[in-house]
Amino acid sequence: MPLIQDTIFPTLSNRYTDKTLHINFNPTASDIAFAKSNAKQLQPQAFLLIMLKVTQHLHYVPLPEDIPYAIVKYVSNAFNQHRVLQKATCVR
Repeated sequence: MPLIQDTIFPTLSNRYTDKTLHINFNPTASDIAFAKSNAKQLQPQAFLLIMLKVTQHLHYVPLPEDIPYAIVKYVSNAFNQHRVLQKATCVR
């Protein structure tokens, strides 16, 4: 059986530039709405959002332990920044 690198399936790298992370893994408003509607607490919402963005990029569902920390950190920060912006908007 061929290795995954020898197939047409994309793989995850251990190194990403900020631009690549933004292009491939930046959550949209509809991604965030999906995560919020399918998970009640913050941590499961973030996990669901990470899995969603990685699955959208790869076109298959990877094992969570195969996702590089750079992607986890980027998506989590983008999600938390969105939450902070929403709270700031609601205060006014």
